[in-house]
Amino acid sequence: MWEIADMICNRLGLGTENIFIYALAMTLAVFGVFIALGLVMRLIAEIITTIMAIFLGSGITFVIVNYLTFPGTIIHELSHAAVAFVTGAEVTSFSVIPSGLNLGSVEFKPRGKRVFRDMQITLASAAPVIVGTVLLWVMYAYIYPNCGTTVHYVLYWYMFASIFFHMTLSIQDILNIVMALPVSIPVIYVTMLVVTFVSRM
Repeated sequence: MWEIADMICNRLGLGTENIFIYALAMTLAVFGVFIALGLVMRLIAEIITTIMAIFLGSGITFVIVNYLTFPGTIIHELSHAAVAFVTGAEVTSFSVIPSGLNLGSVEFKPRGKRVFRDMQITLASAAPVIVGTVLLWVMYAYIYPNCGTTVHYVLYWYMFASIFFHMTLSIQDILNIVMALPVSIPVIYVTMLVVTFVSRM
């Protein structure tokens, strides 16, 4: 993240000395990395799904991607619920029972002042990408090296695919994040300002 902020400052000819400008660059880097990660994950998932549909047919591919990877649905919805709860929101509904195209759902009620409510919405809505990325990294770094049998590898790739296909954001998730940006951006900027100040002490 620091490298991306350095690049932004240098490309714009602003330098990295001014902590206020640098914190702004860090804020842009955070959102840029998050958006890029989300778009890349969605693109890769769509490409894989399209290739599978060519060879297996759309019906079988739909069942595989959505229903046979059910552990990913559980992790997706748990991510929403856990982050909402941890940030102070009240989780009012949780379901991982598939119903047609709806594989699961979480409803939560933001609480507190406007700034806290908007941050709860932003973080809870973005949770599947954040949690999914962390889980895939942990699996790759700590579990994959310890796979020793065919069964281990099959289980590893099954869980990897399950998490991967369900870590993308829904349209509602994206709308929630966008609606909360007017408050979440200043909060992240202040956070980056503090981090930058402390790191230079």
